[in-house]
Parts: sequence; structure tokens; C-alpha cells
Amino acid sequence: MIQRRAKTAGLATQTKLPHEALILLPVRNVVLFPGLILPIVLGRGASIAAAQEAVRKERPLGVILQKRADVDAPGPDDLYRACTGSAPSPTSSATSR
Repeated sequence: MIQRRAKTAGLATQTKLPHEALILLPVRNVVLFPGLILPIVLGRGASIAAAQEAVRKERPLGVILQKRADVDAPGPDDLYRACTGSAPSPTSSATSR
């Protein structure tokens, strides 16, 4: 995502990431291969925010598979080390829950 959130003394702080940083979109039980067009349903607030930010900034998403589908807030150790770059369409984040 464009911004990282860290808890410091109970307060959330935001740090801007470098422009060349890839916005990561963790997915469950879906592997996206290069050249494949696949709609992805987003349910988590952080996933929706990542897709919307990528569309707003016209930046690619890194679609990355979670190791365990039951983890709701995956961290670096919960994700595989490889991802597929994706160009999101504006309709991919047009609606949120």
C-alpha cells in the first residue's frame, strides 16, 4: 500500500512509501499469472483502499498470495515472496462495501 500504519504509544502514524514501491494486494486462494485477466472480489478494507489508491495514482498492483486464507490482516511473514504485477481498471475499485 502507499502508506504504512504503525502503532506508536497507541497512536496510528502514517509514513509515505517511495514512489517506486509497489502497492501490494494480498489475496486468498487465488493465483494470478502474467497475461491472465481475472476479476478479484475485494472484501477487506485494506484491500479496497489499496486498489483505490492504485487507480487514483495510476500505479500497478502487486497481487500476492497469502500462505493461509484464515489470516485477516496478513503481514510480511504471511505472504509468499513472489507476486504478479497487475494494472487495475477503474471499475475494480468503483464500489466498496
